[in-house]
Amino acid sequence: MSTLNGAIDALERNSADWQSVLQDTTEQLTKDAQSTVRNEIANLLNRLFQNLVVRDTRTFF
Repeated sequence: MSTLNGAIDALERNSADWQSVLQDTTEQLTKDAQSTVRNEIANLLNRLFQNLVVRDTRTFF
């Protein structure tokens, strides 16, 4: 959300530079999305690992 707010602010200051603002915003949103996907995958793998550890300890004892 802050990325889009920053783009709106930049356009309000200098609308003639809209192409640059659009490109910068697109790049930042892509980075944000990639970061979100990485975090979601890491969280998923952590949950899977924790479930496997719990199952292994239950069958071990």
